This record gives sequence, structure tokens and C-alpha cells, in this order.
Amino acid sequence: MYISALLVSVRHDWLDYVAAFGGVAGGLAGIVALAFARQSKRDAGRSAQAAEVALRLMERQAEPFANMSARMFERSGLDAGMPPHRALLDLGFSNRGTRAAERVSVNVLVPRGFGITPCEQNGWPIDMGRVETSSERLDGEIGVVFWADTIGPIDVGVFKPVHLLIEGVWPGTSFPVLLKMTHEDSAHEIHVRRILHIPASGTDIVVSESS
Repeated sequence: MYISALLVSVRHDWLDYVAAFGGVAGGLAGIVALAFARQSKRDAGRSAQAAEVALRLMERQAEPFANMSARMFERSGLDAGMPPHRALLDLGFSNRGTRAAERVSVNVLVPRGFGITPCEQNGWPIDMGRVETSSERLDGEIGVVFWADTIGPIDVGVFKPVHLLIEGVWPGTSFPVLLKMTHEDSAHEIHVRRILHIPASGTDIVVSESS
């Protein structure tokens, strides 16, 4: 009887120990779960903040834009009014985005046989960019002359003019001009294609999107 009582006592003590250990373990597990939940909440908060910052950065993009006009630019002196003539191409660059366009790469292409000279608004030549030739196609014809440069920064709401003299222009003819722009915020190359219709007489050049 004494041994049985002792065994019962030992069994009860062991069960109490196991129950107590289980309680402690359960408490520790609860504490760990609570800490993990709090950490997960903090991580989720940081992720949400990072996503919000990234979204704001994505929303703040530059959006360069260009328009094109042209006018006849007559020579002066003894050969004034004699063909071939020159057309003064007026390019206007602006930014319709939400941040400055730091570097905008610009190419202006005309068919081979023409000349391009960067100039001021009054036609005075200036040293700006470079003029080269290539075998690129323009409206199905092989071979172009192009002017290339990197302009910027172009701030939001600011208009940046660029002027180019197109030489070798004959009265009563028309020819294409292709302007290409690339920028880090642009997913693809931006093209602005126009046809310049040279008048048989006068100085008004018609610029259209098609021939």
C-alpha cells in the first residue's frame, strides 16, 4: 500500500510538472506568436510605405513634347531670291510631365541631298550638336542627313526653341522631316513626322502630317 501510494504521488507530481511545462510552453508560444504578428505588421507597414514612395516616383515623370513649324529664309545679296532656297525649321520643345526632363536626345532627319545648319532665330549659324549622314530610310528612300544633339534640362511648363536651316529647298516641292526623341522616362522612341510644302512663290511654308 505504501508503494502504491508513492507511485500515485509520483505520477501526480509528474503530471503536474508536465502540465506546468505545457502551460509555460504555451505561454512562450503565445508570446512568440504575438511578437511575430507585431513584426509582420511593422514589415507590412514598411512595405506599404515603400510601395507608396515608389508609386509617387513613378507618377513623377518627365514627358517631353515637340512641335514643328517652318518658314522660308531668303538669302541676301546678289543671289537673293534665287533657288535653291533655304527653309528655317522652328522646333519647340516642352515638358508636359511632372518633373524636369534632364537629358532628351533629339535627331532631326531630312532626305539626302539637303543640308542642315543649326542656327539662331534670325538664321545666324551656331555650333550646336552634330550633322551626319546615314543609310536610314525615310519615307521609303534610302539615305538621310540628320542633326543630333542632347538638350535639357527642360523644366515643366518651359518652352525650349531650336532652329535649323534646311538648305537645298526648291520652290513648289515638298519633303519629309522626321524628329526623333528619346528620354529615360519614355518607354519608346517618340517620333514627330511632318511634310514641308515649299511654296512656288512667297515665304509661307505649309507643314502637314501627310503629303
